[in-house]
Amino acid sequence: MRNLWIGSTTNSSNPTFAHFPELYSLPHHMAAWVFIATLTSFGCQPMAPLPSGKATKGDATTTADAVSTATASSPSSTAPDVGLTDQSAPASEMKPAPTTPANDQSPSLGASATSPAPAASSTTPAEPTTPPAVPDLVGDDATSKPEPAPKEALLNETSCEEKPAPPANAKAPQLIALFDGKTLKNWKSTEFGGEGEVSVADGKLMLGVGSPLTGVTWHGPKLPTSNYEIQIEAMRVDGSDFFCGLTFPVKDDPCSLIIGGWGGGLVGLSSIDGMDASENQTGTHRSFENNKWYAIKLRVTDDNIVVWIDGEQVIEQPLKDVKLSIRIEVAPSKPLGICSFTSTAAIRKLELKELEKPKPATAP
Repeated sequence: MRNLWIGSTTNSSNPTFAHFPELYSLPHHMAAWVFIATLTSFGCQPMAPLPSGKATKGDATTTADAVSTATASSPSSTAPDVGLTDQSAPASEMKPAPTTPANDQSPSLGASATSPAPAASSTTPAEPTTPPAVPDLVGDDATSKPEPAPKEALLNETSCEEKPAPPANAKAPQLIALFDGKTLKNWKSTEFGGEGEVSVADGKLMLGVGSPLTGVTWHGPKLPTSNYEIQIEAMRVDGSDFFCGLTFPVKDDPCSLIIGGWGGGLVGLSSIDGMDASENQTGTHRSFENNKWYAIKLRVTDDNIVVWIDGEQVIEQPLKDVKLSIRIEVAPSKPLGICSFTSTAAIRKLELKELEKPKPATAP
């Protein structure tokens, strides 16, 4: 093989050395390297360093043989890429040739040729470029529960302990203003004998000092006799006895509520089983100031009589097995009337509200 590459200095038939007769005078190993240098001057590039260690004699022979063969077949062509570099370009411009990944595929139709898709990493799987589908608010998520229909939501929010709403045609409690704050409409001064002056001033119904009683009696439309409430705001302007003697009906019988009587502090019902407020179980004592308003509420039902003063319950009298009546002095106040005893009194609110009649209890 060496003889084929270098030939013999005495062999004039060797085609390689026929073109270079000056090599005949050199030793064989020097002639070979001169020959390679001569080829380089014609456009061939020097060999890149071998991958490892020093080049062996056999390796150098093989590499030179490949260079000679490429030059003889195409003298004007550039050197092959493998193991060669372009030294005519600056070192900063030397870049490795681009490689194509093994799993690279041709772009689909319509893809841009100038923006190739990035190669997938061989060690880390590629992240998905399309975000996961977001479920709709209703329907897409298999674990989501549909919102209940309006009827179901109402049933869920309603407690079993809540009372059902009244029917649409149910009668609402009726509130009646018994005093308009301007006139004595539907009222007349009660004829007790010795009564004081009755007037309306500054929105107040005024009862002057009587001897001993002064009051007014209702002469308007018929009023309920059970299941109703009366609310009054009353004040003792001057004096020391009751400033609100309210006579009211309880079914077929009358009764009187006394506020501030018997010396100015008694509260009770007159009369229960023939005994007035100072003698029966409803009588209590409280302190009342002059020129101070007091809110009084009376409730009458089929079963009892309940009284509040300034929101505090002061009387609760059952009606079973009792006999109601009034004192003879206030008989002219029937069926509904207000009076004071030896005191000047003022009334600024007088209202009546009908209550819904309670339904009879059903057997369990």
